[in-house]
Amino acid sequence: MNFNKLMTITLGLAAISSTQALAHSTLVTREAAAESYFVAQVQIPHGCDGKDTNAVSVKMPEGFILAKPMPKAGWTLEIIKGDYQKTYENHGTEVKSGPVEIIWKDGSLPDDFYDVFTMQGKVTGIEAGTALPFIVTQTCGDEKLEWNEIAKDGEDPHALKHPAPLLMVTEPAHHHH
Repeated sequence: MNFNKLMTITLGLAAISSTQALAHSTLVTREAAAESYFVAQVQIPHGCDGKDTNAVSVKMPEGFILAKPMPKAGWTLEIIKGDYQKTYENHGTEVKSGPVEIIWKDGSLPDDFYDVFTMQGKVTGIEAGTALPFIVTQTCGDEKLEWNEIAKDGEDPHALKHPAPLLMVTEPAHHHH
C-alpha cells in the first residue's frame, strides 16, 4: 500500500474517532412552540472515557415550567424544586415555583450504549426565536461531563467543547376548534 493511501485511511479513521469522542448530549426534538407543552428528551450518547454513566442531571431553563420526569427502570429519580425567576400563568393560575432540576441516579448506562432521559413541561413566557439551554451533567463514578456551554452572539455553537442542548422556541401554534 502506498504512503498517500495509508495516510488518507489513517486521517479518515482519526476523524471518525474524534467525532465519536466529541459526541455530546442533545435534545431529540430541538424545536417547540411557545405556550405549549413539550416532551424534552435528552440523549446521552456514551459514558465517560469507557466508564458507565450512573447519573444524569438536567437543569430546567427559565421558561420551561412544571417539569415532570419519566421514570426509568433501574434508576432513582430526584426532583429538585425551587423558585422561578419570574411568575408564569398556567390556565389562570400563577406559578412561581416548581421543578428546577431533575436527576436520574443509581443507574447504569454502559459506555457502548446510548439512552434518552425524558421529561414533560410547558414552554411559556418565552418569545419565538429564543433558544432555551438545558444544562446537563453526566456522572460516571467520580468523573463528570458537563454539557453547559452556550454560544454567545456571533459564536459558532459547533466550536464549543461541551455545548448545552438547546431548544429553539417557535411561534405559538394556533388551535382551531
